[in-house]
Amino acid sequence: MKDHAKRYPAYDVMRIVAAFSVILMHVTVDHVFSLPMESAEWMKGMALNSVSHFGVPVFVMISGALFLDSNRQIDIKRIWVHNILRIVLVLIVWSVFYGLTDYLEYRAEFVYVFREIIDGRHHLWFIPMLAGLYMIQPVLLRWIKSASENEVSYFLVMFLLVGVLWESLRSYGFSGVIEHLDKFRDVELFCSYVGYFVMGYYIAHIGFSAKVRKIIYLLCGLSILLLPVVSVLISRHRQIPVTAFSDSFSVFVFFISIGFFNMMVKIVGERNIPQRYSCILSELGRDTFGVYLCHIALMERIHVLGEWCEKLPLVPGALIYSLLLFILGTMISAVLRRLPIAGRYIC
Repeated sequence: MKDHAKRYPAYDVMRIVAAFSVILMHVTVDHVFSLPMESAEWMKGMALNSVSHFGVPVFVMISGALFLDSNRQIDIKRIWVHNILRIVLVLIVWSVFYGLTDYLEYRAEFVYVFREIIDGRHHLWFIPMLAGLYMIQPVLLRWIKSASENEVSYFLVMFLLVGVLWESLRSYGFSGVIEHLDKFRDVELFCSYVGYFVMGYYIAHIGFSAKVRKIIYLLCGLSILLLPVVSVLISRHRQIPVTAFSDSFSVFVFFISIGFFNMMVKIVGERNIPQRYSCILSELGRDTFGVYLCHIALMERIHVLGEWCEKLPLVPGALIYSLLLFILGTMISAVLRRLPIAGRYIC
């Protein structure tokens, strides 16, 4: 068994890149739906947005690599108390925060504020999904401990066929055909983020052969090149922005995500990172959860940054704006998570 899961600098680098990609995705989505589709700026915005959707799959794969490590002990009580309860409280705190800020800024009616607190901001969907993965972790870990490499590989092949390729065909306009065959695919375990959860474990602890890795890297590169082109061409053909090709279960995003994860495990994970750099990466990596939670609030409240960056050409403007949001979010997260006792339940 490989020891990649213990090489935390690789995971911290991935967390940082994934958090930045999520911010970039949310920054550019406004351009996708507001700019004229015939403009070159819209095309650049669509291209940049389409290749920035790999963040959530990467976050899930990191969790899988850590939580499905077969050296871990199965401790259901600890999972519920230290992981599930904590992120549920984080969800409550941030849902209330976003609801109250709406009330204070817009003087919204109580019904609206209450609904916003219950529903949560759109990006907070990630937290209950992650809680669900933690809930099934003891079962998956027991399976991992007893499963052969071929059995885990079989699960991932089914995830690719049923969870990724099937959903890609549906998104790409073959829904009529797919609906007739859906009865054969009524196995949600293969069609959810559990697939990425197990994929993270597989790459970190078992690993693909050198030949398969080369194929994955090739498909990752092709996906980065083709995804923007396909998204732009199909959107212009349908006369409406189409983002289905950038879904987490799109075949393009699938290969970008696992290609990036593979590369970081091999390049960063197998290198001896000096202690001082490892400590910096560790601190930044710990702040990424807080960055994810607060970046929407920064976008909604600090309008001057967005207005300044909009004066620049779209690509450098979006990248600079995303970087500024990431830096501010990191600073806020670093302060919040150091609060005595409460910090653990804020970010």
